[in-house]
Amino acid sequence: MEHVTRRGVLAGGLGAAVGAAASHGWGRASGAQAAQAAMAVSSVPGVHHVADFGAVGDGVTDDTAALQDALDAAAGASLFFDAAVYVVSAALMVKQGTMLHGRGATITRAPSYGAELLGNWSLTDTTTTAYNGHGDITIEGFTFDGDGRALPANMVSFVHCENIVIRDCTFLDCTAMHHLELNSTRHALVENCRFLGMRPDATISVRKEAIQIDRAHPTLGMGGAPDGTMSADITIVSCYFGPSASYLAPAIAVGTHQEAPAGSIYRNIRVLNCVGEALTHAGTRWVNTEGLRVIGNEFTLTRRPTPVADGESDAMLYGFACTVSTDVLVADNRFVVEPGEKAISVDIRKDSSWAQVIGNMLRYGRYALFVENSNDTSFRDNYCLSHNYDGVHLRSTRRAHISTNTFHNTGANGAIAVVEGSGTNGNAIWNSFDSNVAQYTGSVSAPAVGVVCDVSTSQGTSVRMNRFRQVPTVHSGSTSDVVAYNTTN
Repeated sequence: MEHVTRRGVLAGGLGAAVGAAASHGWGRASGAQAAQAAMAVSSVPGVHHVADFGAVGDGVTDDTAALQDALDAAAGASLFFDAAVYVVSAALMVKQGTMLHGRGATITRAPSYGAELLGNWSLTDTTTTAYNGHGDITIEGFTFDGDGRALPANMVSFVHCENIVIRDCTFLDCTAMHHLELNSTRHALVENCRFLGMRPDATISVRKEAIQIDRAHPTLGMGGAPDGTMSADITIVSCYFGPSASYLAPAIAVGTHQEAPAGSIYRNIRVLNCVGEALTHAGTRWVNTEGLRVIGNEFTLTRRPTPVADGESDAMLYGFACTVSTDVLVADNRFVVEPGEKAISVDIRKDSSWAQVIGNMLRYGRYALFVENSNDTSFRDNYCLSHNYDGVHLRSTRRAHISTNTFHNTGANGAIAVVEGSGTNGNAIWNSFDSNVAQYTGSVSAPAVGVVCDVSTSQGTSVRMNRFRQVPTVHSGSTSDVVAYNTTN
């Protein structure tokens, strides 16, 4: 049997030592074998093992002090854990330049503890600003188990920092807050992680994000100065959001916090190739973003069976929702919302601009696209199935371009698309519908119309080169609208 030795580490490098240790069950073995593997790692300069600091990992012993000692010693270096269960009764603090290697380790709460598991901050720090806190941190291979404790609290959070990588981790059973909070954080990557289970709380709204992207504000309740620092350049890729064995799925997979002051913007946020199943409010929800990219995801939405707080069982469902956002791309996603009136596939509101919604499969709900008080939206090459009111509804929207989409079994309210004013943005003007294909199968009481334009609050609508099947009327609205080259059959 090949042994892991310090000589082997020095000759073959740390990677060789870790690989050799893993081949002999490192983290799963017991006795001399596990001790030998831990000793080999801890003997390498700049590499530490939690066992050297007295961490037991038996799922019963409180390892808080031992783990914090290990984290302090490993600041700027690498810290290895065994595939064991470590119980903590206080938040662990990770410091600058640290790499944490879980290799299957679980960190969970002591029975009497209900707050944070891990972060890069201290409540005694009130002066750290901008991105000057502990950063350059990598965390991989852990399970963070919130255990559904009664106290609503984030599980893992970062504040006032940059260059954060979280990879191959599972976040389990958070209570009515966030599995992961990235606050005043820039240059962060969350990759191949799972976010499972959200325990409701009778006193707090459960419309919470599994991953919340936030700013440093006075009600933060975390370390550092409430200086308004915005998070930026964050990528969430190949992650899964869903129910656990004990609780329903999170309400929202990823999103930003409350609306920020004017001029404060979350820039360059990306959600790529993620899956969310049975989410109870939204796939993603955003406010105050610029350069937002939501691409290649699949989210299914299901309303909570019973209300918890704020009428949660009757809340709207959204595949994607944004307000006060610009330069937005929503592409190649699949959003399936629960059938019914209180669900919208793509929702764009309140002074948003330059949103592109391209190549998505949008199924069920009230509308495929709802745009209100926003400008320059492009909605093209989408497949929209079984929306029970209108396929597209534009309210006080300017220069929206709806083109080359397919609408099937859409418009039981009597129209494939509706254009109206009455919002804070004034009349709906200069909107266009070009080269769409729509099949309507509504009722006799709501005769089908391709595009309905409110005569008093919309103007300059263009309806051209569309093909409407089972739609007897192409257009209803002002005679000044441009209607040309459409077909019905």
